[in-house]
Amino acid sequence: YGSADAITKVASRAYDMAFADIGALIQFNGKQAGAQVISVFQVYEVAPMLILSLKKSNITKPSDLAGKRLASPPGASSRVMFPLFAAATGLDPSSVTWIDVTPQLRETLLARGQTDAITTLITDLAGIQRLGIAEADLNVMRFSDFGVAPYGHCILTTPEFAAKNPDTVKKVVKGIAEALKAAIADPSVSIAAIKKREPLIDEKLERARL
Repeated sequence: YGSADAITKVASRAYDMAFADIGALIQFNGKQAGAQVISVFQVYEVAPMLILSLKKSNITKPSDLAGKRLASPPGASSRVMFPLFAAATGLDPSSVTWIDVTPQLRETLLARGQTDAITTLITDLAGIQRLGIAEADLNVMRFSDFGVAPYGHCILTTPEFAAKNPDTVKKVVKGIAEALKAAIADPSVSIAAIKKREPLIDEKLERARL
């Protein structure tokens, strides 16, 4: 359901830790007078956020989005951070119309022409190619190419959980760091791990995401 959803679940103590965008974390903390969350491990150096459209829509620059429909889950980090992209590029954020959609249907709406563009992450390019759309048929606008290059996803928790469980937090961070190194050394190991948990995944698609 996106970074904002994951952050809310940790802040409400439904979960102990999560993987989510640090920009969404900062926004959450800025709006909350009570519950706060903290990053304990930065994973992405640059947020992999982008706006994706079909070339036939002729959306090649931010100003082309005015009057267009954008589809995204409300809690997706790329949508949460869209106002920063708009501010950096002089785009009026109220000039776009949002379509609320699940992550599973976002690319499908784009492929069917039911939305003009989507906000998403670079890792989701593999998903749209699975729908029969070649990368050459897409226009990609990375947030980072337009002056919006914050850190990306991190591992987060609450200050209370970190204070009460410092060894657990250290072990989780160490485990994630070791897993990332193992995935780089042998990507098939990480795909096999996902397959064990989610038997119905498309291994080729997940390899492309990685």
